[in-house]
Amino acid sequence: MGDDRYSVKGKNAVLSGAAGGIGVEVIEALLKHGLDGIVLLDFDGKKLEAVRDQFRKQFPDRTVESKVVDVTKVKEIQESLDFAVQKLPSIDIILPFAGILPTEESIENWDKIMAVNASGAYYMAKVYGDYMVDQEKGGSIVFVASIAGHTPSYPLPAAYGASKAAILSLRGNMSRMYGPHDIRVNSISPGFWETSMTDFTRETPLEDVFNERNPLHRYGQKGELSGAVMLLASDAGSYINASDIMIDGGFVAKL
Repeated sequence: MGDDRYSVKGKNAVLSGAAGGIGVEVIEALLKHGLDGIVLLDFDGKKLEAVRDQFRKQFPDRTVESKVVDVTKVKEIQESLDFAVQKLPSIDIILPFAGILPTEESIENWDKIMAVNASGAYYMAKVYGDYMVDQEKGGSIVFVASIAGHTPSYPLPAAYGASKAAILSLRGNMSRMYGPHDIRVNSISPGFWETSMTDFTRETPLEDVFNERNPLHRYGQKGELSGAVMLLASDAGSYINASDIMIDGGFVAKL
């Protein structure tokens, strides 16, 4: 008999950054584990529509909706909540996954990165978290931090590491804010992953450096991240709160 503790049947989710590689992997995992419905948010309308249609076709018996949202604008986050409430009978899992990684170190990029990665994550978690409090059903919020939030992010832009360190702080604060309402707040910290965000490092000296420092000597691959999210989002993680799960192949341990 299978272990259904990781099932999310009867639950509904909202995920930002839905058109990104990590977002797509997690959406598929949630739906495969029985998620009833999900609202997908992203800034790129064309890619978002393609992802939505892909999962509607793959899971025709589930609710898969989408809305174009700029997570740096609180008004648009609030509008996305209004949309999600119309489409889903409940909101049980919040996944603020939107993130960017410009490669140039500049003041302009500092502002952009902090706006999306830190402020955008906070806005979504706060707007949706307050709604979950009013639902009185509990729930789970899972942030995406990074190993760059635990260690100096150089040669990546300083803002990237700073934005992910902010996520780790948000996780701790919000776990205390929402814990009394049975809403758990956790994060994952991926290492270097085979996604479009790390394409600029491939077949360069950076790739060799990253792999040399990783005991597994490789980047993370599709399917290796979603298990941690399923643990945190499902009842299997019902007593996990204010925690961060490193998914880095041991990169940080070797520093």
